Amino acid sequence: MTPLLTEPPVEQETTLSADELREAFRLFTEASDGFSARYEAMKDRVQELDLQLAEANAELQRQLTENARVKDYLAAILAALPVGVVVVDGKRKVKTLNPAARAILGIGESEAIGRPLEEVLGWRADASSAGALPVEIRCEARVEIAVPDEDGELREVEVIVLPASAEQRSAFGGVVALHDVTRIKRLEQRAATVSRLTAMGEMAMNVAHEIRNPLGSIELFASALARDLDDCPHQQQLAEHISAGVRSIESIVENILQFNRPRRLAKREVDLEQTVRDSLCFASHLLQQRSIEVDVHADADAPRVVVDSELLKQVFLNLALNAAQAMERGGRLEIRLSRRGAMARVEMLDEGPGIDPDLLPRIFDPFVTTKPKGTGLGLTIVHNLVTAHGGTIDMANRPGGGARATVELPLSGAGCQPARW
Repeated sequence: MTPLLTEPPVEQETTLSADELREAFRLFTEASDGFSARYEAMKDRVQELDLQLAEANAELQRQLTENARVKDYLAAILAALPVGVVVVDGKRKVKTLNPAARAILGIGESEAIGRPLEEVLGWRADASSAGALPVEIRCEARVEIAVPDEDGELREVEVIVLPASAEQRSAFGGVVALHDVTRIKRLEQRAATVSRLTAMGEMAMNVAHEIRNPLGSIELFASALARDLDDCPHQQQLAEHISAGVRSIESIVENILQFNRPRRLAKREVDLEQTVRDSLCFASHLLQQRSIEVDVHADADAPRVVVDSELLKQVFLNLALNAAQAMERGGRLEIRLSRRGAMARVEMLDEGPGIDPDLLPRIFDPFVTTKPKGTGLGLTIVHNLVTAHGGTIDMANRPGGGARATVELPLSGAGCQPARW
């Protein structure tokens, strides 16, 4: 059956009226105006936010600059402080330390950071001072420790532990202040020594004068008695023993008067190394007799000092003889000459048994001696001679054994004043 042919439907044209077109344009215009207004508002807001961001960035940069300035300022203060400062965390591990602390402890920053405080300070677990430090840094502690310097000489360091406040504990645990009190201790010892020497010197001076008068009479009578006993040799020998004893006492009295008697120094500029070597010539016999090797080390620019060279030779001769007498079985006497600021330093290091620690505080006192026939005036006179030259002398034991005598004298042109002793 043949299908019937049909024609496609005809679309009807849609025609908008003029009112509808006007309404459509009105709505489009309103929408366009709304978008424009919102765009302008958004643009203003973006500009406002950009301005606020720029101000925030500027403020942040200012704060960063200020923080960096404060950090540099605090770092400069820490670097300039003569007191050592160590900052630790809550577990007592080192966070930072200033140059003074590194110099006092003889340790580098990289070696100290992150290590326990006791290790950095060199405390042993069984040290009595370590027990004074609390396990946690929650209270103040104050102790003293001994720290060896580059020469092996022990220095006394006061350690003050200051805990952080409760508000600061999140940043650090506490601050440890280190103060090298070696010089203060030595000045105190020297002041005490000078005070004792002054008092004992005045007493010895009075006693010496009182003894000297009857000594002269005893010597006169003993000499006369010896002459009258020519026919009695045994009794004459006893009288001569009396005269010898009197002369020995007279020598002691003269030494007492010598170290107390004021005397003007004949100062002139000299080469300190040559003065030391000259004094060693007078001790050469004993040094050779005991097979003692002498090594003299001096800086390239040998120190020059303004001194009474003859009296200064007595100082070094006395110290060299003391060192030689201490090394009964031989050894090595090392003498170092160097510059320390405005002072010339002479160190004499021997390999003897050292000095009795109980004797050290009184080593320069009159009549203090360990020698069977010593008068105990040698080091007292040495101390007075060095002090009269505006210098200092210190006796100490070496950590490895032996004794160390350290003499410091003002360098030429260091403003030393004429002295009397």
